[in-house]
Parts: sequence; structure tokens; C-alpha cells
Amino acid sequence: MKRTTIPSGFLRGPRGKRGDDGLSAYGVWLKAGNTGSVDDFFASLTPRAYGHLIIEEGAEPVRLADGVLVQNDCCRITKSGIYRAICFCRGEGSFYLTKNGKEAPHTRFNGSESPWGLGLITVLKEDLPCTIELVSTKNRKRMLHLEWMGPVVAMAEK
Repeated sequence: MKRTTIPSGFLRGPRGKRGDDGLSAYGVWLKAGNTGSVDDFFASLTPRAYGHLIIEEGAEPVRLADGVLVQNDCCRITKSGIYRAICFCRGEGSFYLTKNGKEAPHTRFNGSESPWGLGLITVLKEDLPCTIELVSTKNRKRMLHLEWMGPVVAMAEK
């Protein structure tokens, strides 16, 4: 086994100047458009179910949780963040998710291989209010479960 030596002064040299502290995680969360206390920030980091939609039962608007409204064949989102979408379409040729009417990236699934699909959807402040819809090639019973995973922080650095 080869032994590596540490160059002299590498770990023992003089301390450099203190750098910029930058924003805290809470500060980045606020800069991304969120509002609330530090407790709200920590609560926002805990994944929680946000919406579950069975298309056959979606005719009447029902508010499932803060930030999501189920109406007709779609979920309407009013809070930015990363959402995990679990889809089920029995016997479909293919199915996919749309975000504000356009196909969401990496959310098209082959229903003949599996009736289940799992995708992530990023909803930015400028996307709000956002409509998420599960579209299929056949109009059979479809189920969509959305779960808010956390805030979008990297995109705020634009």
C-alpha cells in the first residue's frame, strides 16, 4: 500500500481571511419567494402528501391541502417547489403529465409495460398558479398522487 504524505504547511499554515457568510438556508428559502418564520421553513422541509386525484371523481372542486386544488381532470398548484408525481393508468398505450398545458420533461410512460409512473415536477414562482394534468391515450380510470418534496432553492440563483 502506498502512503501519501501531506505537503508541509498544507494543514498548518496561517488562517486566511474570513469570507462572506452568504445567505443561510432560511435566507435562500425566503429569496426563492417563500414567506414565514424559521419554524415554517423547517416544516416546509418535511415531505407531506399534497393531493390525490381519481379522475372519475374530480368533477367538483375540492381543496385537499394548502396550495393544491383538485378541479375537473387536474390539480391546480399555488405553491412553488419540487413535486413527486405517482401516476396509475390501467391498460393505457401511454400516459404523461402536463404542466400548464405542456408535457413535463421525463414524465411520459409506456402503459403496456407498467400501469405505474413516477416523475418529478419543478414548479417555479413564475409558473404559478400551475396546473398539473395526467393525460392518457385512452380515457380510462386514471389516478394521480402529488407530494410536495421541498422548496426550489438552486433556481433562485439565476
